[in-house]
Amino acid sequence: MILTTHTLEVAERIAQRIGIIRAGKLVAEGSMAELSAGRAEGTTLEQLFLELAQEDVPA
Repeated sequence: MILTTHTLEVAERIAQRIGIIRAGKLVAEGSMAELSAGRAEGTTLEQLFLELAQEDVPA
């Protein structure tokens, strides 16, 4: 099943895998554990999204 949402709390709570799309490009994909690896414990999906949104969009 595929679910799309703009509610990051919902995605973090129920999704097995998460994809983040910015400017029409998939910039991150994986489980919450995979996406937050190497970051502070307790990092939320919202924090990850905000971090990724500040990076330059790859060409």
